[in-house]
Amino acid sequence: MIGYGIARIGCQLSGDGDYGLPTDLPWGMAYPKGTVPTTQIVHPTPVYETIFSFLLFGLLWKLRKRPAPDGWLFFVYLIISGLERFFIEFIRLNPKWALGLSQSQLISLSLVAVGIVGILMKRGEVPAAPVPVEAVPVPAGRKSRK
Repeated sequence: MIGYGIARIGCQLSGDGDYGLPTDLPWGMAYPKGTVPTTQIVHPTPVYETIFSFLLFGLLWKLRKRPAPDGWLFFVYLIISGLERFFIEFIRLNPKWALGLSQSQLISLSLVAVGIVGILMKRGEVPAAPVPVEAVPVPAGRKSRK
């Protein structure tokens, strides 16, 4: 998520055209020298996604120590990031593909569905027990971790 957030900073700085619809909000921006220029004041969706990415990273980092079945945190990520992208697409310029939704929204709904199915499949599983340090073999020639 940190990498995705940093990538979105790059999108913002280059004005690569993944900005949003016109807005009159005080933080709206124009990208007159962007890769895909516009002089209209638009939603700076890369800024929104950067902020969300860092917040999601913080949430995932906090949840990482929670006892949970293997893969659970990944499925949580799929659901939350899929929902973020689904909703951000409503204020983007991307063309509608099917059912009044953009291609990114359809993919996002797929990610959310995979995440939900994954969590439901993991429901009832016992969290993986941590491996004690003593049980991890030490390669020949290396000192023990004790």
